[in-house]
Amino acid sequence: MGTGSGAHSVETLMFKSLFSKKKPVRKLESAADLHVGDMFTLSDRLYLPESVRGVTCEVISIGAYEFESGYETDFTVKTDQGDNYTVSLSDDNGELELSLSRKLARSSVLKLFSEEDIGEIFADGFASFSSNTDIPSEFDGWVAGEYQETTDCASCYYHKADMRGKTPDHFSRGIEEELQYYECSGGDNEDYGLFIENSADGETEIYLTRSVALTAIAEYWPNAR
Repeated sequence: MGTGSGAHSVETLMFKSLFSKKKPVRKLESAADLHVGDMFTLSDRLYLPESVRGVTCEVISIGAYEFESGYETDFTVKTDQGDNYTVSLSDDNGELELSLSRKLARSSVLKLFSEEDIGEIFADGFASFSSNTDIPSEFDGWVAGEYQETTDCASCYYHKADMRGKTPDHFSRGIEEELQYYECSGGDNEDYGLFIENSADGETEIYLTRSVALTAIAEYWPNAR
């Protein structure tokens, strides 16, 4: 009797396994579809900054800048070398580009630019300036020789949440932060940038940016939690 009952249980399990629906494997083929936990590997192409060539990155948080034109999703990533960067998508005449950003410590800013030139960015008008001649090797591929200020003291909001699919409304969630920002571009194709943001509490953050083709991502690893 016990044997018959066991056989029946085995048959039931086999039947369930044959007809149970397996959870479909999520496809990830674009940076626009990244979620927290997902990973991707950058190519080792020479046009990328040396510090990010061939590295694998994991998305650790997602936020969004709210500009007049709408939301720009901001992915914070950690590399397999332990470094943090932010990644976003920008529209270049109808074509999406990948924007890589690296936050600068104050000591690093002064290794790359003169204090006088940084001060000119905050003055009235649009500054033009050069980077320092002796750039540390850790910034290879991140810094252009010449920069032109393109945005002077504009306003935006930063949301500490994934705002994809939502209508821009900076009063709707209560977790946004108002910022004043400045932008400078450099390089023959304006693919080098400097992004400066001032928060309401007086904090100033400075980022180096590089705009590259989406094909800079060589492989995606869907691993969202």
